[in-house]
Amino acid sequence: MRVIRGLAWTAIALAGGCGRQSSRADPPASASTLPVTSVSAVSRPPPPEPHAPTGIEPTVLLTLPISAYAPFLFVDQGVVYLLTRQAAYRLVPGEEPVQTPLDLGIGPAMTESSFVYWSKGAIWRAPKAGGKPRRVASLSHEPQRFVTSGEQFAWLDRTDEGKFTIQTLAGGKPKTIWSALGDIDAVTMLQDWVFFVEREARGAWRFGGVRVAGGEPTFSTPHGGRTPALLVPFGDLYYYDSNTIEIHRLSPDFLTDEILSREFICSPFAVSVQIYCAHVAGLFELPKQPKSSPVRLTDTRVITAVAASSALVAWLRDTGPDQLALEMLPVLVGTPQPAP
Repeated sequence: MRVIRGLAWTAIALAGGCGRQSSRADPPASASTLPVTSVSAVSRPPPPEPHAPTGIEPTVLLTLPISAYAPFLFVDQGVVYLLTRQAAYRLVPGEEPVQTPLDLGIGPAMTESSFVYWSKGAIWRAPKAGGKPRRVASLSHEPQRFVTSGEQFAWLDRTDEGKFTIQTLAGGKPKTIWSALGDIDAVTMLQDWVFFVEREARGAWRFGGVRVAGGEPTFSTPHGGRTPALLVPFGDLYYYDSNTIEIHRLSPDFLTDEILSREFICSPFAVSVQIYCAHVAGLFELPKQPKSSPVRLTDTRVITAVAASSALVAWLRDTGPDQLALEMLPVLVGTPQPAP
């Protein structure tokens, strides 16, 4: 398959090998068929050389007079959803945008059936297909960000004193499943696990994971340098290491850390059948196999968010002060050759 993002968490960096420190709870099995090896055993591919643009023009689905850095972008097969602070937009190529006014706040997310968000001292669900929002639970403090998997959800909270926790609902009430020892710079969900990047005060950081149901968390070994700002789940966990300019695939048990590309900027990015990278030279598609070369899909600049499915890839583009454009390209079946 190939194709002719907002912390979003904003669209995230790591160096070194990963190992599990806790064996009291096993994360979900990796969807990868790779053998379990340490990162030191993984060969590093040579720097990729981008191919020429495909020449196919993207479709503009929506333009808005707001900043391109605040909204959240999601794709559900052939439908694109844009969540701003005041509204949810449903966009289908070839159809008129559908706008639903909602008080979505700063960190909404999307489950299989609904939008999850905080408003007026409570957590709410609003059906994606339209309909009256439903109040789920009281919550006095607005979360930093919601994360979802299927119909499950959790959220990242930060107190006024700077304490980070990961919480979910249990019996209709908020429950803390992890209290961080430092800052949490990225968070996501995969199956019934919440994964995160935790940075300690002294500068070291690590990957962590904890079940939504609670229990003992599991951690990777500590790392140095800048942290990843984004963890993208798709069977495995994907992240961009800005220290080494590498794209990595990390197994959920933290035992396998594979380098997919070197010396190629990929931030923000999305993962579906391929990896879709925002780059200073445009939007690129990168196969998930090591040593693959990226292919430029469009020369669009200043991309602030990317989302993708097996049907399409969509992105937000900063078109000026408080101006954005939402654009997309379809995913095509086949393996076209790069342009000469």
